[in-house]
Amino acid sequence: MNLETAAFRRALRRTLGVVIAGFVLAEGSARAQDTPKYQVIVNASNPVTEVARAEVSRWFLKQATKWPDGKIVIPLDQSTRSEVRAFFCAGVHRQSTQAIETYWQKQIFSGRTTPPFVKVGDAEVMTYVSGNPAAIGYVAADATLSSGVKTPKIKE
Repeated sequence: MNLETAAFRRALRRTLGVVIAGFVLAEGSARAQDTPKYQVIVNASNPVTEVARAEVSRWFLKQATKWPDGKIVIPLDQSTRSEVRAFFCAGVHRQSTQAIETYWQKQIFSGRTTPPFVKVGDAEVMTYVSGNPAAIGYVAADATLSSGVKTPKIKE
């Protein structure tokens, strides 16, 4: 093997090492992004323990209005300026907060329905949900939950 070939192989190994390290870092970063930055909450007495993400989206868009037991669902949103709302919209609706606002403007203009009640902050959402068995809301992932609420498992 000549000197040029050996140098080429060493350079190739270093380059491949960097590329492989980049893939490993990207995979780890993608997994970190998969961790929701919000948690969906329901009243502690609500019998729901697991629900599909798409169903949660339909409830918050008022395209579906009843729990599996037939009771009316009362969704609660947070402020449009809230970071947790942006994470919720991206994770549940797979859309931006602005896209959801546009959806609600169309619904209101056409006279179909009105958007969910808005509560400001995790504490207000938890207070309302803990006092109303039909309510569903969301809070920051790191929020300490009050005793009157629980988090159902969200299935894809």
